[in-house]
Amino acid sequence: MINTDARIIQTMNKIRNTAKALMVTQPDFAMTTFLTQAGVTRGTFYKYYDNKAHLVAEVNHAIVTDLVQYTETKFQLALVIKAISEDAAFYNAALNLNSNPSFYHILMTHIHDQMLIQTQSLEEPIQQHVRYQWEVIHAGFWGIIGKWLQENMTLSQVELLEEFSEVWRVNHGAIQQTGLSLFDFSSIDSYE
Repeated sequence: MINTDARIIQTMNKIRNTAKALMVTQPDFAMTTFLTQAGVTRGTFYKYYDNKAHLVAEVNHAIVTDLVQYTETKFQLALVIKAISEDAAFYNAALNLNSNPSFYHILMTHIHDQMLIQTQSLEEPIQQHVRYQWEVIHAGFWGIIGKWLQENMTLSQVELLEEFSEVWRVNHGAIQQTGLSLFDFSSIDSYE
C-alpha cells in the first residue's frame, strides 16, 4: 500500500473542493480564478491534472461514485435523497441549470448499468417489463428531485420520500415482479 503525504491529500482536496464550488457558481470558470481561489500554483495543479476538463471529470467521478453506492443492489431512495441534500447546490446546478451536462450523463449511465445487472437474471417478457417500469420510475424520481431542489427543498427528506412513495402508491406486498422491486422505499430511520 502506498502512503500519500498528508499535504498532498490536503492539496488535492482543496483543488477538488474549489473546483466543485466553482462548477456551481461559475461553470465556465477561468483557470486563473480557480488557481487564486484554490490557493495553488499552476505547476501544482498540472502536477495532478492534465487540464481543467480532467479536473472536472475527476470531481464528477468522485460525486457519482459516492452516490451510486446507494443504488448498487437496490435504489435506496432515502439514502440517495440524503446524499443529494448534503450536496444540494451541486445537484441543483447540474440538474436544473445544466451547468455540468457531463455529470448527469455519467450518473445516469452508471445507475442504468446497475439496473441492467440487477435484472439480467429475469426471464423475458418479465425482464423487459421490469426494465421499462424502472425507467419510468427512475425518470419520475429525478423529476421530483429536480423540482425539490428548484423549490429550495421546502419539503423535508422524509416528506419527499413519502411524496414519492405516494406517487407510486407503494404496496410492498405487490411489487415482486415490477420495476418497483428495484427500489427501496424504506425510511431514512431504517438506515441509521
